[in-house]
Amino acid sequence: MNKVRVWVLLVSMTPWCQAADLRDTLSLIERSQPALAQDMIGWEAWEAIRLSAFEKAGRWAQAVDRVDLYGIQLSADFLFDAHVRQAQAHLQLGQGTRARLTLRGLIWNDHSLSVEQLTQLRVMVIRSYLLDQSADDAYVAARKLRQDGHAEDVELTALYIRALLLTARYPRAADVLSSSQALDDVVLLQIANLLSEQGSTEGVWAGISALLADINLDADVRQYGWQVLATVADSAGMHDERLRALEQALVSTKSAAPMLAHTLITADDLWDAYVQAGQRLGNQHQLLIGDDAAWLAAADDSGQARYMLAVVALSSADERFREEAHRRLNSTIPDDIDGHALRALLYRGTARVPYLMVPESIRLQVARESVYETL
Repeated sequence: MNKVRVWVLLVSMTPWCQAADLRDTLSLIERSQPALAQDMIGWEAWEAIRLSAFEKAGRWAQAVDRVDLYGIQLSADFLFDAHVRQAQAHLQLGQGTRARLTLRGLIWNDHSLSVEQLTQLRVMVIRSYLLDQSADDAYVAARKLRQDGHAEDVELTALYIRALLLTARYPRAADVLSSSQALDDVVLLQIANLLSEQGSTEGVWAGISALLADINLDADVRQYGWQVLATVADSAGMHDERLRALEQALVSTKSAAPMLAHTLITADDLWDAYVQAGQRLGNQHQLLIGDDAAWLAAADDSGQARYMLAVVALSSADERFREEAHRRLNSTIPDDIDGHALRALLYRGTARVPYLMVPESIRLQVARESVYETL
C-alpha cells in the first residue's frame, strides 16, 4: 500500500470510526488490516485507526497497552506518533509520571524533531507536572518554554497561569490573566487579586464564594476555588467552612486528572475530615470512642451532626449503631444535584465504607438518583 492510498484510507475512515461503535470498528480492523510482514504501511494505517477508535471511546488504558506491543521494525514516523498518543493517554488517566517517561524518551532520543514537535512535547511535560501536583516543576518548565520564544502559545499560557496560581504567585498570575475576557480567566483573575490583597478571611471567603456561584464555570476552576477556600478556612480555624469547601471541591471535580489542583481530593479524604471534626466535637462533649449510644444521642440535627455520626458509622463494632449512623448522616445531605453527587461519592466512591456494608436504603437511593441524573 503506497502512502497516497494510506492518506485516502485515513481521511475516509476517520469520520466513520468517530461515529461507529468501538466493537464494530475493531471488527472491521481485524478483517481489513494486512499482515505486518506483507504490508507495513497498510498495517500502520489501520493501526492508527485503531488508536483513534480507542481515543474516541475513552479507552485510554487499551491505547497504552497497545502501543507497548509495537516493535522497532515499524517506521520512525509511526512510532513517534504512537508514543505521543500513548503519553496523551497517560495524561488522560492522570498518570503524570508515566507520561513524562514516555515524553522524555521522545525528547532525548529523537534529534530530528521540529520546533513544533518539541514544543508540543514540552507542553505535555508541563501538563504531567500539574497532574502530579508538582506545581514548582511545572512553573520552572513553563517559564523556560515561554523564555524560549513561545510566550504567545495559548495552551502554554493556560498551563503557566495554573502553575503561577498553584505556587501562590498571585500578582504575576493576575498580570497574565488581565488581558483575557474568558469567563474562567476573569474568575481566576479575581481570585488571584483577592489572595494578593491579603484581606480579611471573611472577605476572601465571601468574595471567592460569590465567584464560584456561576454555574457556567469550568469544573477545574470551580474545584480550585473551593480548594483555596478550604485552605483559607483551615488557616483561620473555620472548621465548618473548611468541610463545606472540601465537600464542594469533591463534588466539583469532574475529571480524574484535574489540571488546577493543589491535591486531588477524594471521598476517602472527606470521610477522614468528617471523623477528625467529629472527634474534636466528641472531645468537647467528653465522649468516649466506643460509647456509640452516647455519640448518637449527642449528634443533633445541625450540620455538625454529620461529623459525629461519621465517627460511629466508621468505627462502631455494632452493626445496628453503624446503620443508624449512616441513615442519619445520609439524611443531613441536601436533596439537590450537589447533594446527590456527594451522596454517590461518599457511598460508592470510597474505600472507607465497603459498598455492601452501606444500608440497603442508601444503596437504593444512590442508584435511583444516579439513574435520574442520566435522564
